[in-house]
Amino acid sequence: MTASALVSAQALHAAGNYAAARAELQRFLADPKYAALTPEAYFHLGENFLADGMYREALDAFAEFLRRAPDHPRRADARFHQGEAYRALGQWPEAAAALRDYLQAGSPLLTYEVQLRLAAVHAAAGDGDAAIAAYAAAVAAAPDRVTALRAREQWAAYATALGNHAASLVQYQAILEEAQNAGYQAEINQLAGDAAWNAGRAAPAEAYWRAAVALAPRSNYAYQALIQLVNNQLPVDWFTRGLVDYHNRAYLPAINAFDTFLQGEPGARQGEALAYLARSYQGAEDYTRALTTWDRLIHDLPSDAAWGGAWLGKAETQRFAGDRPAAVVTLRTFVEQYPNHPLAADARYELATQLERLEQYAAAADHQLLLADTAPEHKQAARALLRAGINRYRLGEVARAVEIWQRAVGAYGASADAPALYLWLGKGQLAQRQAAEAYAAWDTLL
Repeated sequence: MTASALVSAQALHAAGNYAAARAELQRFLADPKYAALTPEAYFHLGENFLADGMYREALDAFAEFLRRAPDHPRRADARFHQGEAYRALGQWPEAAAALRDYLQAGSPLLTYEVQLRLAAVHAAAGDGDAAIAAYAAAVAAAPDRVTALRAREQWAAYATALGNHAASLVQYQAILEEAQNAGYQAEINQLAGDAAWNAGRAAPAEAYWRAAVALAPRSNYAYQALIQLVNNQLPVDWFTRGLVDYHNRAYLPAINAFDTFLQGEPGARQGEALAYLARSYQGAEDYTRALTTWDRLIHDLPSDAAWGGAWLGKAETQRFAGDRPAAVVTLRTFVEQYPNHPLAADARYELATQLERLEQYAAAADHQLLLADTAPEHKQAARALLRAGINRYRLGEVARAVEIWQRAVGAYGASADAPALYLWLGKGQLAQRQAAEAYAAWDTLL
């Protein structure tokens, strides 16, 4: 047994082989020739026990380390690990004492994390004043804004668990002064609304909930805020209710909300509401009513901003209903009758995709080429040429496929589809016995 056993034990520990690591360490400790390294071995043994969930054994190993080397540079680390073991065992006073020892002698870089642990320990022990002091210390020691907000969230959650909603509201207000992301702001506004309501402050609660809905109507936080507004008889306009319900897959309430909105005076939002109503029916798998609603939008509101999207929406509903041929008819009608519409290229790409699914490869390739010809700047132009070549290749038209791919790499050689284009170009060239050209195409992938 040599000192290299310590290195071996650490490698076994890093690999998760804790039993083998312990065996190596215990053999090392049994050899009196390495007494100078015995404290270090006990430290590693404690780490091993801790990682393996053997908390009492970890405490004993760290205690032996501290007994043998009370002035060792890793003394503070040992106390931190003891604090973790005591926490896992629910021995709160001992955990608090160990973590406080670490704060006295350990790295200041960990002050934030240790204070959060201390707050949790004091909270579990029922020492509210100490928990609040630790949360405040964590906020003060936070290395950046995001971690400070994380500490305040935990502080607010602790106050809420105690039923001290006014205290939790203070923390949410502090977070909102710093929060920047709309989704995060919506989350905190929803929680602040709950806290304000439970603290008996109805007007601020309503304002927070409304802010959550306005900031991120697609989020679950907006949905929870909407539920609170509705359940507490606070008015919310029907369009907003439908929008939040739809984006949170509450399709039946969304249908009711959009239907009610449309029965009033929808004004400029009529087309948008019809589109959401159709999609809500689709989400509820009521495809018949969804298609009827799409047709209502298409036939009644040809000048509405939602009109073009209704054609694509109708085709999607038909596909969801299992009628892919009908979806093809819808898309083909749109691109043939309205080739200059801003959504015509999107519809053409989708049309080609559905034709592929129906194994109508020649027609699919024709539309893919037409998309690249008429809308070369479209986001799917490179992909359309890739697919057009593949479809011609499927039909045995290898030379035509190679021409398409050569055109594509010339125009879109820096696009995200370029690797696939070069791969297929080489495959096509090899099929034409142009080995040198094929290998040159494939070399671009290396």
